Amino acid sequence: MESQSGIDTLNRVRGHLNHYLDSALTCIIDRCISHLDDRLQHGDIRYDKNGNSFRHAISAISLSKIFSAIFDRRQLLRNPTTIQSEQGSLDQLAENLQAV
Repeated sequence: MESQSGIDTLNRVRGHLNHYLDSALTCIIDRCISHLDDRLQHGDIRYDKNGNSFRHAISAISLSKIFSAIFDRRQLLRNPTTIQSEQGSLDQLAENLQAV
């Protein structure tokens, strides 16, 4: 059986590790956003048959996927209760269907 002080120590270590991982992931996310913004503004880097690089505009389907993913995440950040309210609506719908 673990002592309370051992549990407290383990929780502190986990907290420090979580803080470290959160910081590391935030740095990676920041770099990804910077690269993504560069690609959106200037296009993807491509190479010709001679090995010279050039920028090529991102395709509409890629832009659509990027937009959809980022817009959805932004909406979740702005209104985290949306998922819960949608789940509540689905639960209510299920109850109504069972009553019929």
